[in-house]
Amino acid sequence: FLFATAGASRLRIDSHGIKFGADSAAANALDDYEEGNATLTFATSDVQYTTSSQSDTSTYTRIGNQVTLFVSLSIASPTGGSGALRLTGLPFANNGPQVTTSVCSMGRMANSQTQRPFGLLPNNSDVITFFFNTDGGVASAYSATNLNGQVTPFMNCTITYTT
Repeated sequence: FLFATAGASRLRIDSHGIKFGADSAAANALDDYEEGNATLTFATSDVQYTTSSQSDTSTYTRIGNQVTLFVSLSIASPTGGSGALRLTGLPFANNGPQVTTSVCSMGRMANSQTQRPFGLLPNNSDVITFFFNTDGGVASAYSATNLNGQVTPFMNCTITYTT
């Protein structure tokens, strides 16, 4: 199917997907759209938390090879976690360059207001590790111990990356 206005090609739909304008290259076709619930988990780079439960209402949207993940996660009374705070269970691995989350809204965590934590998702990874700026842009790992003994710590942020 070809859709045109004023003699100009605007949209083409064929066996490769949707193409815009006069582009007819299969490599440029939009051939994937997906929405879903993510199943994320608070994790650490060292000793994992002991907890009674985690609550996750995170969602994602994938258009072509771009994924936008909306993180909304909490954990009930975590104890024993050590190392860097991490997020696992991303719906797809990052096949593009390293990307950063939005500034995270973290609550019921020690020092979360003063440290302005953010997450980094490296290339070829499906694990986000959290950091904070100590001074002049120098980043340090956000300690998983900031959640230990807190009542229902939570996190909200977004990240967009390439599959």
